[in-house]
Amino acid sequence: MKTIIFGNRANIRSIGGVENSIRSMALLASKSSRVVIVCRRLRDGENTVPFMTNGSIEMYEYKEDFFGRNLARAYEKLKQDYPQAIVISRHHLHCLAASKYFSNIKYLVPSVIKNQLSVERTPLFSLRNQSVNFSRVINTIRQNKAFVLSERVYVFSETMHAQVISAGGKNLLDKIDIVKPGVDGERFRVRSPFERKALRENLGVPLEKKIILFVGRLVQAKGLSYLLDAIKSTNDNFVLLLLGQGALESNIRKFITDHNLNDKIFFLGPKGNVEDYYSVSDLFAMTSVYEPLGQTIIEAGASGLPIVAFSRASGVDTATEELGLNDIITYVDELHSTALLEALNAGISKPYDPKEVERLVKTKYSWATLLEKLT
Repeated sequence: MKTIIFGNRANIRSIGGVENSIRSMALLASKSSRVVIVCRRLRDGENTVPFMTNGSIEMYEYKEDFFGRNLARAYEKLKQDYPQAIVISRHHLHCLAASKYFSNIKYLVPSVIKNQLSVERTPLFSLRNQSVNFSRVINTIRQNKAFVLSERVYVFSETMHAQVISAGGKNLLDKIDIVKPGVDGERFRVRSPFERKALRENLGVPLEKKIILFVGRLVQAKGLSYLLDAIKSTNDNFVLLLLGQGALESNIRKFITDHNLNDKIFFLGPKGNVEDYYSVSDLFAMTSVYEPLGQTIIEAGASGLPIVAFSRASGVDTATEELGLNDIITYVDELHSTALLEALNAGISKPYDPKEVERLVKTKYSWATLLEKLT
């Protein structure tokens, strides 16, 4: 029987797009292969989602240490148990640790660190900036080494492909493949009007207002300053549901308080049942200024939502226009809140068929197709 090892730094039960991808692929793979997931142990107070393996998936949760010795020991043990395993890694440190014992390593790149951390610094000098700069330098070196040591490197967009080549050199051209991610069609789907109303009541969100949804990490790269400014200027018929956590959380709470927006912006933190919030919303706002894929766009589309996003013409570095979903996206061609406000108003009033949006997305994106490509 084929053995597939999935490696990820965060715990598999953590809330996040990368973790969601591993959960989906691991459950699919377990139907025909032996599956092992390697990830760090949960941290105290960490937000999680249920993950029922039904005994079909072996979990190897290691205690994280500064030098990565426990991670290396995990792969050493797995080499003894499953010497012919395929390793699908979603983190560069797992590539480095696994490469000491396995040759069949598939690196499914979540982002290019050099680019990601460049846009996550705060505008002013701070200790956080110094920490981000240090992390950027160290982990860029590690990630470039992971590109070299992996048998194949997989990216989700032309944008990320160009970034990998820029970071790691043209010698990587022969080992990079562009692949499409998937979406869980059972979680992310169009709900009936009756289900939407019941969900709104259960979640405690306004029943009659137009709901704009944001899902993602609360960092500079997500363009939240533009979204918050735009929402501040919308009429009273609009509310924003803000799902996520990150470095800008305190700034966002202060903005809501300073502008008396508690009835218009609902800051809900990270949610394991994010699919329910897609289902009760009327529009999805993807306001990133850096985004090498846009998994939340795919999830929003699978849930039947129209989307607003900045176009490349605005100066952002995103892969949104590569997704093949332009028919359901209202683009903003200028990088400021006034243009975004106009797009939000246009996007939420545009006629569309939720079921057709769902069908379009689900015919393009499949975890099963990706898993077959990787293995």
